[in-house]
Amino acid sequence: MKMTWDTGTHRLVTKARLLLAAPDVVYQALEDYGQHVRQRKRMGDYDEDLEIALAGRDNRLIDLAHARNAGSNKLVATLYKRSLTGTGDIEYDKVIRLACLANQGVSNFMLSSDIAVVGQDEFRRLVREGDFEETTALMRTRASDASWLPRSNPGTQSSRIFPMNAGTSLFSVPSTIPA
Repeated sequence: MKMTWDTGTHRLVTKARLLLAAPDVVYQALEDYGQHVRQRKRMGDYDEDLEIALAGRDNRLIDLAHARNAGSNKLVATLYKRSLTGTGDIEYDKVIRLACLANQGVSNFMLSSDIAVVGQDEFRRLVREGDFEETTALMRTRASDASWLPRSNPGTQSSRIFPMNAGTSLFSVPSTIPA
């Protein structure tokens, strides 16, 4: 069943149908919804009511779809933080984090605020200690938009996040990889 995110289907009908649909149907619908959210022309153009209602189903497959496709910073941040504290399933928690890091629909990905998906402390942890998959997801998702990177002004907090030496870059790749 292909979802449409246009004026042809009233949002309340869509919401009611997805609240009754099987989780795999909701997952596919949220994949289509995510394309809509990523292509929106202005920030905040997402259906928060729908996202909250579907999150209320408390289903792991739906949560995974939200992590990857939701437009609500608060929802994606909640899923990310819950996966950090752990649900008891290490593999699932990592998949949720990777999906959140790959979400291109959220607007305040990294800010000093409660609605940031990844705050500055978590960003530092990812850069310093994150595994290859986490850092790759973070960098690939945000590579086209450098606005999420902390500004590097000498003596500021952001310059301490990424202490750079002359000739180095955040995106530098070492010439040799340790065995």
